[in-house]
Amino acid sequence: MRASAPDLKTLSDLSIFAVLDDASREELTALTKVLDPEADSPIEVISLVRGIGLASGNAAANTFRGGQGISYSEVLYDAAKTLEIEGLHRYWRHSTHYGHYKISELDQVRPSSPISVSLDDRVQIVYRYVTSLERAILAKLMLVAYENATPEQRRLVDRRLAELAKTPEGKDLAGLKASAALMVAGNLGGFATYTMMSTVLSAVSVGTLGLGAYTFASSALSVFLGPVGWLGLATAAVYKLGSPSKHRVIRIAGTCALIAERLRMERLGRT
Repeated sequence: MRASAPDLKTLSDLSIFAVLDDASREELTALTKVLDPEADSPIEVISLVRGIGLASGNAAANTFRGGQGISYSEVLYDAAKTLEIEGLHRYWRHSTHYGHYKISELDQVRPSSPISVSLDDRVQIVYRYVTSLERAILAKLMLVAYENATPEQRRLVDRRLAELAKTPEGKDLAGLKASAALMVAGNLGGFATYTMMSTVLSAVSVGTLGLGAYTFASSALSVFLGPVGWLGLATAAVYKLGSPSKHRVIRIAGTCALIAERLRMERLGRT
């Protein structure tokens, strides 16, 4: 049975709450372990959502916010910025694309000032923003893994990219180098992201499990982005950018993005 929607302050927090409410126990446990490495079982979904915001926010700023963390949209933006993903729309910047509003304003369930954008439209805008960041993060993590893989692991990924490029879903990958193709595949969503994330995780983390690895993506990601896995796979350029807290934000964002993309793919398969 689905949990009732909690009194969260942002639309993006409500969005990740809905995702985690549909997640498997294994996925919830993997995410809980990112927040608390000693945990061996998942905490309740509302506590996970609040823990994500608190763990990703600055402790002093959290106190200033009355013990509240940052929004899920801001968690994703911070992770994407740390990963040096280009072309990001800033969470706090005004944009004519959004009617001169900031995403941070549109994200509020109850905006502090009048906004001439309906709630339904704001929900759609925030969802598109969240989804674009999640897929960009997955694409960059695939690229990081590929660049740090062994020649044999790269060949496995190259073969799957070549196969995917021959399908209607992967036609945009034809003629691209592997690094560029991975970035495109990650941002395409659907079957392309599903296929390549499964392949990359299988190749660099848990052996040759094929598409079935995606079912266990959160477990694979805990290896892929865990303390040992991250040190082994992250590029020096990314690793030198920050403290352990920054890498924790990346692990949180990557785990949530994987769960969300799995569920999106599952829903597409039902239609």
